[in-house]
Amino acid sequence: MNPAYLTKSFPTRSTPSLVSLLERNEAFAQLRTGVEQIAALERDLAAALPDYLAPNVSPGPIKNGLLTLLTAHNALAARLRHLEPCLLQALQQRGWLVHAIKIRVQLQHAKPTSVAKKAHLSRAGFTCLQALRQKIAPSPLQTAVAQMIEHQAKNFREKI
Repeated sequence: MNPAYLTKSFPTRSTPSLVSLLERNEAFAQLRTGVEQIAALERDLAAALPDYLAPNVSPGPIKNGLLTLLTAHNALAARLRHLEPCLLQALQQRGWLVHAIKIRVQLQHAKPTSVAKKAHLSRAGFTCLQALRQKIAPSPLQTAVAQMIEHQAKNFREKI
């Protein structure tokens, strides 16, 4: 069954692209320019930084010739402070009007703690652990295996 409204062709209007609509709006045009500037700064910053540092540094605003660099923790901030003169010179050579660099640690929110993993042992695995305990001479290893058996025995009792 093929409904007629699915096969009928409708006249298409020439619709302007999203980019052209945004360029007509002054606020969006300024926003786009700002985004392009930040992207260019990120590229130049990544080129000037060592490979291991580049993914961990983000450019902040440039105000009155002062560029703020954001990093995740103090160790990276200390390393950036050592590289500051070379970094400043590299950015100036690429045409950025930067006279000084300020480095800030941007604290990241703590990630939620993960739930402790539970080891699942099959009945056959449990039997093998018990056999292993019998074969091991008294030692810290035998004690650890015995503790594993006790813990797993509780799990098997809960399932019954």
